[in-house]
Amino acid sequence: METADILDHLQKTSAYWSKSNKTMSQMLKGLIIPFSLLAIVKVSFLTDKISSIGSALSYLATLLVYLVIIVIYCLVTVKVLKRQLEIFTINSNGNLKETLKNTITDFKRFYVIFNIIYFFLYPIYYYAVIKLIIINWAPSLNNILLICGVLTVVSLALGHVYYKLKYFNKINLLEANLRELEDDGYNLPNTL
Repeated sequence: METADILDHLQKTSAYWSKSNKTMSQMLKGLIIPFSLLAIVKVSFLTDKISSIGSALSYLATLLVYLVIIVIYCLVTVKVLKRQLEIFTINSNGNLKETLKNTITDFKRFYVIFNIIYFFLYPIYYYAVIKLIIINWAPSLNNILLICGVLTVVSLALGHVYYKLKYFNKINLLEANLRELEDDGYNLPNTL
């Protein structure tokens, strides 16, 4: 029964974040129009820096690329968290040992892929957000890249701490339960 409670807890935690992130992503995608209007206003007020219509269109296209990056970040995050939810949504028709093995293996694989994805996605996302939001301050490219790097490291570190607190302890308990099942030689149908 402890195994079922652990899996239920992991599934509920994943469902919460999946649902919350989906809502947040929809809100961010909803901000595309206001950000686009902001970009047009920004171009209008920066006439001293933009000398021609071609330059203005190029600037707007660049801002549109930043918006697309933010939308891609939202879509990837929704998909990643949906996958995490799928890992802990258990098929109760299988063998308990097999179910536990698959869940543990899938989560560990997911966690590695999750970190690889965000190792590359965070810096691009932060760069796009900084370039979109900053209106009056013009930091150098090196400073922006440094800020993106620091934000990426902080995000990955905080994510790791969160997963360590919320998931890894439960996964360790599942591994202990699996070892007990294997030591006892159980091959019972799943009772989750």
